Amino acid sequence: MREQRNSTATDAAAPTDTRVLVSIFVPDSHPLLRLKRALDWEAIKAVMIKHWRSSGKM
Repeated sequence: MREQRNSTATDAAAPTDTRVLVSIFVPDSHPLLRLKRALDWEAIKAVMIKHWRSSGKM
């Protein structure tokens, strides 16, 4: 029979917040930048907020 171990993390094993801001240069033709320019993000945000509110998530 296999021995069972407690897999609950201890406080010492908790991750620390080591976030660092990193910036890279990408060409204007990058697909994500093109998408950012192509979509009406304010309209999408308004629709999603309405949806989230009706779902009780906001």
